[in-house]
Amino acid sequence: MEYEFISTLRQRFDLWERQNQAHPVLRQEFQKIETLREQLKQVLNPEQFKIFLEWEESSNWIQAKEKERLFYQGIMEGLQFCSAVICAGQVLLSDYDE
Repeated sequence: MEYEFISTLRQRFDLWERQNQAHPVLRQEFQKIETLREQLKQVLNPEQFKIFLEWEESSNWIQAKEKERLFYQGIMEGLQFCSAVICAGQVLLSDYDE
C-alpha cells in the first residue's frame, strides 16, 4: 500500500514538473539557460565543457532529489496533521459530505 501511495505521488510530481516546464515564464528561463550553455560551449575547450556538463548533471540530480524529498515530507506531515485534527474531533468528516 505504501509503495502504491509513493508511486502515485511520484506520478503526480512528474505531471506537475511537465506542466511547469510548459509554463511560459519558465520556458523563457529554460531558453535563457540553454543560451548560456551554448555560450559556455563556445568559450570552453571540449574537456572543460565536459566537466561542466558532468557538474551540471550532478547538481541537477541532487536538487531534484532534494525537492522530491521535501515534497514527500510535506505530504506526510500534511497527512499526519489532518489525521491529528480529525482524531481530535476538531473536524468531522461528515462536514464534507455535501
